[in-house]
Amino acid sequence: MYPEIEKLFAISDVSKSEAARLLGITYNTFLLKLRGKYEFTLDEGFGLKKILKTDLSLEKLFEYVA
Repeated sequence: MYPEIEKLFAISDVSKSEAARLLGITYNTFLLKLRGKYEFTLDEGFGLKKILKTDLSLEKLFEYVA
């Protein structure tokens, strides 16, 4: 799980399904990536950072907690 991403979704007006659509991936794939089953691509990382309108570094945004 990515706690920083979860925190940002909690305060964002963008839903996870909308973020998946904007990234060009299915909602199911997006959820699997959030759970750590698959890795995000670099482009998806930058896209998610833009969608969530955050100044966090990619390293901080994608700190994984098992």
